[in-house]
Parts: sequence; structure tokens; C-alpha cells
Amino acid sequence: MQDILAAVIAWKHSGDSEFPFAARYGELELNVRINDLPAEPLYTLIADGSDAVEFDDWPASWIKPTPA
Repeated sequence: MQDILAAVIAWKHSGDSEFPFAARYGELELNVRINDLPAEPLYTLIADGSDAVEFDDWPASWIKPTPA
């Protein structure tokens, strides 16, 4: 899953406050979950419904949608 963190992915707003961002990467449906700070990393990448990787810094290659 580390290759997803380096891929260029254009994210969109999902309308869900816990999983605010959604995208597709190949055949994978992706979501980003906001975690409970400070006990956990800021984000978890969800790939096809399963936790894939936790991270604190938004990857530079990912394109965040403009604020709603």
C-alpha cells in the first residue's frame, strides 16, 4: 500500500465527517478516515473497506479537494 502514498490521486469530498475524502485508485475504492488525536495517527487510508495504512502527513502527490 505504500505505493498509493506516492501515487497522484485526486480526492473528492465524501460528505461524511469521519471519512471526509474519497477516491479511486485503479480498481480500489479509497477513503481517508480522521482518527482520534493524539492517541492515533491523524489519518487512516481505507482501501476497499479495510484499513491499509496510517499516516500523519498528507502525501504531497495527493490532490486535496478545495474546501467546501
